[in-house]
Amino acid sequence: MTQKPTGLVRSRRLARGLTLEELAAQCADAGVPVHNSQLSRIERGVASCRPRLRVTLARLLDIDAAEVAPMYRRGGEGKGAA
Repeated sequence: MTQKPTGLVRSRRLARGLTLEELAAQCADAGVPVHNSQLSRIERGVASCRPRLRVTLARLLDIDAAEVAPMYRRGGEGKGAA
């Protein structure tokens, strides 16, 4: 069974022993500030992931950028746009 992109972000974060706050701090250190609550919404698939943040999360979590939360419209409908 294939894992949803949002579930992959969460599982990789947890596998690295990172809290949402720690991941947010690493993103900020990489020059892409994001609030931990936004990361939570991205993990749950209810928020959009900006392209720069998508690339940063992919690098920090060692996954392909295409596997990081796709863009979403209101209501959580997936849009595969990058």
